[in-house]
Amino acid sequence: MPLSEDEQRILDEIERSFYKHDPAFARNVSTATLTRQGLEEYVSDCVIFLDHRVTDQISTRRLRVVKYRGSSHGTNEYPFLIDRRGIAVLPVTSLQLMHRTTSARVPTGLDWLDDMFGGQGYFRGSSVLFSGGAGTAKTTLAAYFLDAACRRGERAICFQFEESPPQYARNMRSVGLKLDHWVRKGLLRIHAARPTLYGLEFHLATMHREVDEAAPSVVVVDPLSSFIGASFDEVNSMVMRLIDYLKGKNITALFTHLTPGSGGSQEVEVGVSSLIDTWILLRNSPPGEHGGRHLSILKSRGMSHSSDRRAFELTDKGPVLLPPGRTLQAIRGVRA
Repeated sequence: MPLSEDEQRILDEIERSFYKHDPAFARNVSTATLTRQGLEEYVSDCVIFLDHRVTDQISTRRLRVVKYRGSSHGTNEYPFLIDRRGIAVLPVTSLQLMHRTTSARVPTGLDWLDDMFGGQGYFRGSSVLFSGGAGTAKTTLAAYFLDAACRRGERAICFQFEESPPQYARNMRSVGLKLDHWVRKGLLRIHAARPTLYGLEFHLATMHREVDEAAPSVVVVDPLSSFIGASFDEVNSMVMRLIDYLKGKNITALFTHLTPGSGGSQEVEVGVSSLIDTWILLRNSPPGEHGGRHLSILKSRGMSHSSDRRAFELTDKGPVLLPPGRTLQAIRGVRA
């Protein structure tokens, strides 16, 4: 909004007074770039700087509180989004590692996987990572975790970055899950979007808003590797802030991550794994072997867990543990 004649006259008088009594200060003011006249920020009680950046054809809005007299405030930049529900500001400095902890457990959704954690599952409010190559059942195991939460009457959210909600629900029916049932009951919310639709900050702000509205007990992000187009530092920062936010609400978070043979995705996996409480590695059997898929627990902070590598296979009844020495031919309904 342009200044009125009276406001412009007052600013001109202030500027002349500054040049008369403090030339050095006046020179500093004259080089200011936050405002049109270079003086508004000095006479205002609160100054908020808005910025709209475009990187790789993806835009992100940010704001920064330059000053706010008589009040403490954050000094960093904060991304924000504007949508049909209003304005959402995403704080980025609330990383104080002051989360509440509990010894309560949440089931994994599979009895044999629970047994690998002493029969009880993950810690509530912890973070879990499933990493592995294509076809190792990462999405299926994550879906069973969602299904188990809904069966307990708890709310859950799945942030899906590779499949639409109908496609995701259809594919999970092939392994014995009826996720659309929980969607209709209002216990499961599936938020699907292409990673390239927004910047990382916008995705993170959207996740915050969805979690605030749904108040879930578990959240699944499938997969993190969809954001591999961003830099390692950007993905690492996003995951750190999301984990911190979910832990602050005592929400159990499960992430999946595709690990190709080589490339930047492995760097992201190693960086993200240091933020994770429980890391589960999934592998396919070598070509020519009939051993199904293999699961190993690489780490699980604060609890005893199996260090064995377990073989399992997907059937129309779900993931089935293969007893030692038993081949896939003995299991009916095996799915590729």
